[in-house]
Amino acid sequence: MLRLQPGWDHRWVQPQGHFHIVSAVSVVSVALAAIAALAAHRLASYRALVLAMAFLGMSGLFAVHGLATPGFLLGREYGAVIGFAARMSVVVAAALLAASTVEPPARCAAFLVRHRTALLVGWGVCLLAFAGSALA
Repeated sequence: MLRLQPGWDHRWVQPQGHFHIVSAVSVVSVALAAIAALAAHRLASYRALVLAMAFLGMSGLFAVHGLATPGFLLGREYGAVIGFAARMSVVVAAALLAASTVEPPARCAAFLVRHRTALLVGWGVCLLAFAGSALA
């Protein structure tokens, strides 16, 4: 119907709500994902580790999306990082969630579990580096 009547397709822009709601929910999600990562570390399970990384990636990248709302922490102009972070949160989460459903070779899973501390810290550093560069 909107294709037949393009005038009916109004644009709704609410940057204040976007910034506050998306940022708050995403930051809380990052905290919950960090708790899941601690649990996965203690559990020493390949699937739990990859699931925790998926939730950390999804919530961390989406937090960047919310925090990059124009006119708040950054300038007033729309930057590519807003859309990129939102899309990457979905891509990263989907890839890691898919990986959690596949049983890797035993040696590979054992290697990842054995190096889970470095893997989780490295993943966190990558996410923080992206956030730092995107929000600078």
